[in-house]
This record gives sequence, C-alpha cells and structure tokens, in this order.
Amino acid sequence: MGISQDLIYRVRKGERGIHERFIIGATKAFPGYKLDDLFYVSED
Repeated sequence: MGISQDLIYRVRKGERGIHERFIIGATKAFPGYKLDDLFYVSED
C-alpha cells in the first residue's frame, strides 16, 4: 500500500485518522474496488 504497518495499526485502533496518503495507498492496493467499497463515513 505504500504506508507503514504502524500507520495501519494506529488507524485500526483509532489513534490516527485516515488521511490522503492512506486512502491513496488503499486504492492502489485494491484497484478492483471502488472508494465506497473500501471506506465509509461515520457521523461520530
């Protein structure tokens, strides 16, 4: 994905937010999926 495992871990734990680099890495890693398939917006 082009991002560190540490960043993925921190995002999953809620310690870091998802930012542009994370989204770009995810879309490159999973090109067959739409952005809506990879992420959702939470109102929290």
